Amino acid sequence: MTTTNEDAIIHQYKAWMRSNGAEIDALDWPVETPNTGRGAVALKDFSTGDPFLKLPASLLLSTPVAWRDAQVGEFLSSHRLFSESEMNTLVFFLAFQSVLGEKSFWAPYLAILPKNTGTLMSSWTTKELLELEDEELLIDVKVMIPNARRVVYDQMIDVMDKATMAKEFQQIFHKNNFTFDLYCWSLEIILSRSFGKRLPHISLVPLADNLNHNNVQTKYSFDGETFQIYPSGNYFVKQGEEAFNSYGRRANQNLLLYYGFSLQDNEWDDVTVELSLPPFTPNYEEKLEIVNGSAPVTLKRKKFCRDLLPFFRILVANPQELSNIKAEDYHSYIFVDFQSPQNERAAISACIEELKGILKGMGRPLREDLKLLKEMNDLGLGEVNMKIIFALRYRMGRKQPLQDTMNMLEKLQASLQMLVLNSSTQKEIVEKYRHLYHQYAL
Repeated sequence: MTTTNEDAIIHQYKAWMRSNGAEIDALDWPVETPNTGRGAVALKDFSTGDPFLKLPASLLLSTPVAWRDAQVGEFLSSHRLFSESEMNTLVFFLAFQSVLGEKSFWAPYLAILPKNTGTLMSSWTTKELLELEDEELLIDVKVMIPNARRVVYDQMIDVMDKATMAKEFQQIFHKNNFTFDLYCWSLEIILSRSFGKRLPHISLVPLADNLNHNNVQTKYSFDGETFQIYPSGNYFVKQGEEAFNSYGRRANQNLLLYYGFSLQDNEWDDVTVELSLPPFTPNYEEKLEIVNGSAPVTLKRKKFCRDLLPFFRILVANPQELSNIKAEDYHSYIFVDFQSPQNERAAISACIEELKGILKGMGRPLREDLKLLKEMNDLGLGEVNMKIIFALRYRMGRKQPLQDTMNMLEKLQASLQMLVLNSSTQKEIVEKYRHLYHQYAL
């Protein structure tokens, strides 16, 4: 629900866009939506290629605009820290526009931007970060990322101190108001809202950046004069439905780091596990030579990883099987094929046990996460800490590929057992199993 002041800000924002030639009236924004909080709702049916909105180039806040700016353009163009980095340029220019306030052409747009990027992970408390159950990500957020940002900010301040700038500019924008907090705010706004992949330059695009993300098919285009975004592929939006944008094929870790949210049942979630031979493995040295050290393997949602079982075929191989594997002289261990029903059953069992151990080391069981998430979803968006929900979705997204893989391995194990029982010859078992395995690995 918006306040009277918010209503006035939103009205001015839309009036500013319309007065500058934007076509935005096919969408109603902002609207409170059940799953995403605040979104844009279609006021008509949209089919493939039918633009949600059209914006003239003049409304885009982009690096070419910054480099041409009468006040800061020459400064930005003449220092490599900015001229060789579009990101640094846009961060600096957005911060400058923020300090200009009402004098900025983009003032109505700036007014609707969040005053703090509270859902982005830099603002999470240590307690909230611990809910991710991912120590490496916690270190990145709390140590690595802040340190890297401080380095770039200090470089910008150093350039400002040494540069010869117009007195008017120096009076408006200086290190006393270009604070580290303002730098971080500007950076996070650009990281979480900018368009760039299909544009010639990184740009902030009013209203287009108010569309929420979902795993749908959308495209955007810019012909030098007009920006437009529209549904594509099999994505259609009916009147009254929320109109989404797609930020791309992004796992929840990427969505959390750069956009400040995560999706439930995100099809792009994956987890990388590091497989290594235990030192007490029989014929350890010979097997280690084949796998060439450790083996990182990426597991995805509802997809069988064909690089997984070859490692365990080697791990459980008896001397004769190991001799056969070495005789084949495989280019890489991942090409090690089916050896025998006994070896395959042992490999599948060992793989399942390994994944169970990894899953156990990732914190609370997946079933407890599912139960807790359902309880929080039942309370409604306004009654819970969304960061905890985002953390739950994230950690479930890391555990689910492991669980999916174990489920597929158990089915493969059962299928192999049935083949052994119902086949008359070893050759028949091998042929049928290889066909079955190929179907899993597609």
